[in-house]
Amino acid sequence: MTAGTIRQFDADVSRVTRAPVHPLVAQACGFVFPESVASGAVLTVITALVILGGIGSIARVCEKLVALMAGLYVLGCIFLRALHASHIPESIRLIVTGAFSPQAATGGFLGAGVREAMRFGIARGLFSNESGLGSAPIVAAAAQTNNPVRQALVSSTATFWDTVVVCAMTGLVIVNSS
Repeated sequence: MTAGTIRQFDADVSRVTRAPVHPLVAQACGFVFPESVASGAVLTVITALVILGGIGSIARVCEKLVALMAGLYVLGCIFLRALHASHIPESIRLIVTGAFSPQAATGGFLGAGVREAMRFGIARGLFSNESGLGSAPIVAAAAQTNNPVRQALVSSTATFWDTVVVCAMTGLVIVNSS
């Protein structure tokens, strides 16, 4: 990105978010918002090589890419929480008091009624972690292992990380973002 492009990007983001953009963020976003067709062509070739490499290639790339994405996301959440560490007790108090209010109880009862109504119409649901419904079971089934129980335990940790860790951090960041 050129200096002029970075200044324009900073101005555009500042107009929307009312906050200036750090030059390193602008540099990083230069890859997210490519300025040339060449970067799109390179990404297309890389994606084609991964897909055409078969399930083994997809598994190897996903193994590294998903871990990197989750790690960066968790580090980003920790960074945001550290910036506003003094607000953590208030955020937790807001979540707990909101969860046990009369409004939450009413919502819970109404939600339970809707759940029962939908129970007979929907046999299965898709959750944030796929829970056996998406690509993760296919990759786990293709794993070469001497101990299938260990593979099942490793696969089940994805549900914990996705649902408990990532969703909890997301909730804390959203509650604290005001």
